[in-house]
Amino acid sequence: MPHSWPIFGRRDRFEETCAWLKTHAGDPVWERYVGCLPKDSKWQDVLDAIVALGNNLDFNAVDTITGTPAWTRQQCDECGELVHAVIRLGEDPPDYDMSTINICIACLNKAVAQLEDHG
Repeated sequence: MPHSWPIFGRRDRFEETCAWLKTHAGDPVWERYVGCLPKDSKWQDVLDAIVALGNNLDFNAVDTITGTPAWTRQQCDECGELVHAVIRLGEDPPDYDMSTINICIACLNKAVAQLEDHG
């Protein structure tokens, strides 16, 4: 059976961000993905706007609300760009951080072309 590498997309990144905020904000764990923000006045408008999106999460709207695509896009370990999806190559689950690479389709295509040129 061929190996299947995990692919991480926008929802995965949003859920990762929410989990990170829960851990680092020191707030109680809230229900569902909208409960991920620190519950203070500085974040209340952001929380209200995300809650108003309802159950059908619009990632472009989240980017606008938060002011950054970093909440909903994956970062390619090769080029550093924020992209919609990456594929994780290496050990899964990783034994340590350097045992994997999250790579976007553009970088993966460049690597394939380089391998093909090498012959």
